[in-house]
Amino acid sequence: MYSYLITIYLNTVLPDSTALVESIDPKLVQIPSQQSFITSSQATTSTTNQPQSPNTNQPATPTTNQSQSPATNQPIAPTNQSQPVNNQPATSTTNQSSNTPQSQTATNQSPYLAIYSTLITSGVVFLVGLLTFLYNRANLAESKRKERRESITKKLNEFYGPLNSYLKTIYEFNLFLKEGKPSDFRTLTHLLNPSKIYNSGEQVHLSDADKKIIAEIIDLESKVEELVTSKGGLIDDSNQADLLAKAIAHFRALRLAFSEEISGEDKRFDALVYPRSLDEAVQSRINALQDELQKISTPGWIDNLLKL
Repeated sequence: MYSYLITIYLNTVLPDSTALVESIDPKLVQIPSQQSFITSSQATTSTTNQPQSPNTNQPATPTTNQSQSPATNQPIAPTNQSQPVNNQPATSTTNQSSNTPQSQTATNQSPYLAIYSTLITSGVVFLVGLLTFLYNRANLAESKRKERRESITKKLNEFYGPLNSYLKTIYEFNLFLKEGKPSDFRTLTHLLNPSKIYNSGEQVHLSDADKKIIAEIIDLESKVEELVTSKGGLIDDSNQADLLAKAIAHFRALRLAFSEEISGEDKRFDALVYPRSLDEAVQSRINALQDELQKISTPGWIDNLLKL
């Protein structure tokens, strides 16, 4: 047994090993070579794997192993290729016939699937385009709102806020100055004509306190004039611009009258008295700007949707 295995191994590794085997033991030469063994084994395997016919009752023909001639000195190429065995079952005719309606149904549905796919793709493209348009529009609107907020904030902080503060202080001083005086009393015309007799028949004499109050009013009016001169570009209402021009003319005339650089002609200077409607116009403009600022600071529903 071991000699047989050695012979097969030598024939595999060394194809010309016949002479070597004969030199060792001449009897071993009669042992079939590996090629004969492999051939007989393949024949046996192929015979065993052949399917039996179910309708045939004849017995299978036995297969005999034919011995190979003794090995010669010619090299024997080893055969390592195995015979392919077809183990795939035959396709049933019944399955083919049963699959035919399904194939026809799939063929009939394929046009509808293509239409549905096209519609879905078009809908997605439209939705993406719409969201992109809304997003860009919201960004543009937000950019404009930001610029407007900055402009309003600048106007309120740098011009209308200080102006309103000065005007309210001047108004309070004027109320204090006119206490106990005729209703038609005006500071500018009185300084131009201190001996003026009013409609009530009264004549007004200013005290030292009144004169100090007038000096404070003149100082505040100088600040208003300076503010209008430096920040006049922030005025966005023509009516307010006209009223402020009249107010500045009044401030300068009042300073001249208080320093007694001008006197008399009080009737002539009636046109340069302080425009009382200026205070109301400035306050109205401040309220409008604050309302607009609050409105544009509140995001719309599109902005809230895009921020999700």
